[in-house]
Amino acid sequence: MDLDPDVNRQTQHVSPDWRAKARSWFAMLSRYAGVGLVVAISDYLAYGAALLFGASVLLANLLSRLVATIVGACLHRRYTFAGPQRWDLARQMMGFAALSGVNLLISSALIHVLHHHAGLNPLWSKVGTDVVIVLISLVVSRWLIFAPAR
Repeated sequence: MDLDPDVNRQTQHVSPDWRAKARSWFAMLSRYAGVGLVVAISDYLAYGAALLFGASVLLANLLSRLVATIVGACLHRRYTFAGPQRWDLARQMMGFAALSGVNLLISSALIHVLHHHAGLNPLWSKVGTDVVIVLISLVVSRWLIFAPAR
């Protein structure tokens, strides 16, 4: 038995347009997560390989971010944010490279603080940092770099 009959009336008036937008956002977030997984795997493989070959933590981060930038730009443009887009390929790649540069600065600073000052090992420092970077990247990519055509 429903205690509040107004709740049913309110939910019956949700427009189909809202539902379609919710499905569209869910699909985009699913694609972002899938591509993000591929990017993360390539990032961590490059990070681990650089560390194994004797690179410093910050150099390993630089190299792995470069790999992640190339993989991410190509896959996000093609799959995550597919469809008519506001900017051409060259402008998107410049924007994604700029975002990656800012992310590199933020991630390097956070990794440095977490590893050298908080005492976390390099892997956990990177994991914690990547949570912040993923959120920044999603917002900037969706609304600026790969913005839909108007």
